[in-house]
Amino acid sequence: TAFDEYWQRQVAIIVVYTLIVSGLNLSFGYGGELALGQVAMFAAGAYVTAVLANHGHYELLLALVASIAAAGIVGLVSGVPGLRLGHWSLALTSFFLVLLIPDVLTLLEDETGGLQGLSGMLDPTLFGMTLDWTGFFVFAFVVGCLWLVVMRNLVLSRYGRSLRVLRESPQLASSLGLSVFRLRISAYVLGSLPAGAAGGVFAYLTGFISPDAFTLNLAIALLAASVIGGVDSIYGAPVGAALLVLGPLQTSGA
Repeated sequence: TAFDEYWQRQVAIIVVYTLIVSGLNLSFGYGGELALGQVAMFAAGAYVTAVLANHGHYELLLALVASIAAAGIVGLVSGVPGLRLGHWSLALTSFFLVLLIPDVLTLLEDETGGLQGLSGMLDPTLFGMTLDWTGFFVFAFVVGCLWLVVMRNLVLSRYGRSLRVLRESPQLASSLGLSVFRLRISAYVLGSLPAGAAGGVFAYLTGFISPDAFTLNLAIALLAASVIGGVDSIYGAPVGAALLVLGPLQTSGA
């Protein structure tokens, strides 16, 4: 029914925000690196998926891999100079990265549609089979759950313990033989990957994307969702994302 589809759509949006917030938790909550760049990686994933669709490639797994790769590249390119300059430089670099999104999309207007945006992300396929709305919803939900499992394993691993040492004291991490720079950049890049996946899901969820969907306001809202859910919590991301999505709905419906 229309009611069920409405709530499935809300849950799918929660999944999208969960992916972004959990990546932010990994770099900020566990690695101690404050950055707002996840929105730029989110945009990269969404536009890569949209461009693929506009060239006739509707396979969800292809879109997911390409979106994650694009987000990782954006994270690496923006993270290396930001982290080399100093602790707070990454926050500033990622802040300006989000502000540059409309300009970059305008420069690539032939592929991205510029400020007008892109449409046409319809009838996604999985292994060559076209998915209906319910099938796509299940796919998005599974992607979100799989990432939470991956993140849990990361956080509970030796790598996760190293990140927590880094967060508490870079000097201690260095004295234990850990590479502070490598830990910082790996946390930032790993945190960007689920944002790319979120972009791929979001493109097919909405069927239309434009620069208006990737703003500094969204970056701040996602940071707030991370803090409310718990920045160093594995399952805080879906809690914060649900509050971000359902909070305004409940308020407007009151």
